[in-house]
Amino acid sequence: MTRTRRLGFGSDKRAVSELVGFIFVFGIILVSVGLLTVTGFQALDDFQENERIANSERAMDALADNFNDVVRYDGITERFGELALREGTVTTSANGTNVTINDGNDPLDSTYENISLGEFRYDQGSDAVVYDGGAVIREGETGSVVVREPMISCSGDTATVSLLKITNDEGAIQTQDGLGFTITENTETTNRTVEHDVDLNVTADAPDARQDAWDELETECDDVTVVVTVVEAEITS
Repeated sequence: MTRTRRLGFGSDKRAVSELVGFIFVFGIILVSVGLLTVTGFQALDDFQENERIANSERAMDALADNFNDVVRYDGITERFGELALREGTVTTSANGTNVTINDGNDPLDSTYENISLGEFRYDQGSDAVVYDGGAVIREGETGSVVVREPMISCSGDTATVSLLKITNDEGAIQTQDGLGFTITENTETTNRTVEHDVDLNVTADAPDARQDAWDELETECDDVTVVVTVVEAEITS
């Protein structure tokens, strides 16, 4: 006589428990992999974005070093440099930061009041790197940082203020490739010496995103002879 072995409800419950446990563990694995994937890609995107901006800072700083030669040296009227845009946008404009050179609270004369520096600007996402009168400033959602200081200094009893004024009409270029830019000095150049000792103040009225950076750069010198150079130039690609 053959006996039939029957499975009790306890065995069914164990099987169901094992199945539920497997599904639960498998779900945790899937969710973990999904979270790691999303987090990993986001971290990679953030890293790439930061690298792009850091590279842009270095490139703009090198470009500024070349461009500033047309201010530093009388015999140089043209300089060339390159930027790798990587889908960023370069904008040129005659508008931007206005600088005033003061004797105490008053401008030295009308020539030194609200000198419009124009700007050469590289935008990448929510950040930008700006060539601003000889300085290089990075601006973003959290504020602005000075990458290269303007050509303003006090040494002994002499102060020098050298500014580059961009005269371009407003325009923009966007490309994935590297692009070359040439700065050419125009005929209008101001190079003046204030012969008497003054208490020099250099102040700036900048766009909101980079006013903090210019506030840090504002210069004061006491009882100095002031040498001011303002070179007007145009940037072409």
